[in-house]
Amino acid sequence: MSSRQYWYPIRPGVNGYRISQCGRNFEYFGEDPFLRARMVGEYVKGVQSTGTIATLKHFVANNTDYYRRKSNSIIDERTLHEIYLPPFKAGIDRELKQ
Repeated sequence: MSSRQYWYPIRPGVNGYRISQCGRNFEYFGEDPFLRARMVGEYVKGVQSTGTIATLKHFVANNTDYYRRKSNSIIDERTLHEIYLPPFKAGIDRELKQ
């Protein structure tokens, strides 16, 4: 099968609202990491139940559009694991269960 036979939207956006000036906030599921993880998991389940491939985006901690190709997010391990990674993990875990 060629890739042209599949439709895979580049979504959901699972980063959180961390910087109010981020131009992509309208795509995200909110700021609360627990709620985002729950919503992302169910979103992926729903999308993939239609035969569509869910693609999690953007990179973890990619929170700014200002100098977005040159920015460097410096985040300690605890914040990374408690705030940023849970939605990505929930989406991946849900994809693997399909």
